[in-house]
Amino acid sequence: MTETPWQLEMFNRSIKKRKKVDALLQFLGPSQDKTCLLMTCGDNTGAMNYYFIRNGGRWFHADLQAENLASLRQLTEGRLVYMDVRGPCYRPRVFDVVIVLDVLEHIRSDVAFLQRLHSLLRPNGRVIVTVPNAGDKLLANYLRNAMGMTPDKYGHVRGGYTVAELNQTLENAGYTVLRDGGYSRIVTELIELAINFVYVRLMNKGNAEHKEGVIAPTSQQELKKHGLSYKLFSALSPVLWALSQLDRLFFCGGQYASISEARMAPEGGR
Repeated sequence: MTETPWQLEMFNRSIKKRKKVDALLQFLGPSQDKTCLLMTCGDNTGAMNYYFIRNGGRWFHADLQAENLASLRQLTEGRLVYMDVRGPCYRPRVFDVVIVLDVLEHIRSDVAFLQRLHSLLRPNGRVIVTVPNAGDKLLANYLRNAMGMTPDKYGHVRGGYTVAELNQTLENAGYTVLRDGGYSRIVTELIELAINFVYVRLMNKGNAEHKEGVIAPTSQQELKKHGLSYKLFSALSPVLWALSQLDRLFFCGGQYASISEARMAPEGGR
């Protein structure tokens, strides 16, 4: 019997990441005949990449943190590169879709970065961008800051973007927004916040080797180091998933992650 990769075990216990992939697959649609690039910036072990590959098509993968490539390599079928924010972009004009997954909040030059993606896209190619929702009126955002889980604890240079701010950023970078949406409501977000707080502020308190911006284990070795805690988390996962379904009662409460889909604007429309 084949052992399940540790990355997939963690993903299957992550409420927010599962909802993220489900939401993105709805935006992506069928991809069997497409060449796609998935871009991440840490906080990704390769499990999300695995599920996009299963959706069909020819997938390539890039991460803006070189140290993250090792955990990604096992599940990405070799099509993996490190991409410097300021360095040369990937292959020109080869991608039908570029998914920018929780990247913009990590970089200061968000518009310039999105403009660099123009060269990657085929005619009528799409970008799908996800970011945290920075809305001030969202309860979990207030609690996150009050608990000391400020943007820098996640490796972010900004709190995120509202949907309107994300759309404006895309338009400033020369794109036409096709549609937008979001995922993750208050219950899911509070569960996620509690897990991140325990990992960052309690389990790694005083750990000189713990890197700023890391909110979950990024290697099998690190996972084993927290073996007892992970077993407890695994046992609680079905209960936490059931609790997260209460999000359906808070459909008016706002979503904590923003998604926008866009195409390059026609030359005359910029």
